[in-house]
Amino acid sequence: MSFKQRNKNRRFRQNGGFSQYEPLYEKLKTAKDYSIAAKKLIRQGEFEKAASLLREGREHWPTNPFLVSQLIKIYGPYKFREAKALFEEAKQKGIADDVTYNTVLNIYAKRHNLSPQDLEKAQKLFEEAKQKGIANEVSYATMLNIYANSSLSPQDLEKA
Repeated sequence: MSFKQRNKNRRFRQNGGFSQYEPLYEKLKTAKDYSIAAKKLIRQGEFEKAASLLREGREHWPTNPFLVSQLIKIYGPYKFREAKALFEEAKQKGIADDVTYNTVLNIYAKRHNLSPQDLEKAQKLFEEAKQKGIANEVSYATMLNIYANSSLSPQDLEKA
């Protein structure tokens, strides 16, 4: 985060933060509105409020893959089990798209010193995306990051 953005965030928190906009929650009309509001909350470090807002949005639009992806993104670093459960639910409902798959792959990519088991899970996920025809350049770039962050030796990576 840049110095300018940190200062902007600090001033925003000093002026009451996102709480000053809470009355606007009732005016949220679309999934995109929920997503934008959640992103603002995330930028302010209000992860639980953002997650709560996205869960509320999912009540209105349960098949919106973007809201699911946003929620997975929030949960990923801190509540990986919940993130995986949301992803499995999205797959069962048939709403897991390229963004959803890439979001989960990105969670693996951000974990340093991946175990061989985690690497195997990420590879399986990537293969699923390829089989469904939804793997894209983001998926491939993310897999490169996953391999770079794995605990495998270069020789083992060649076999993978």
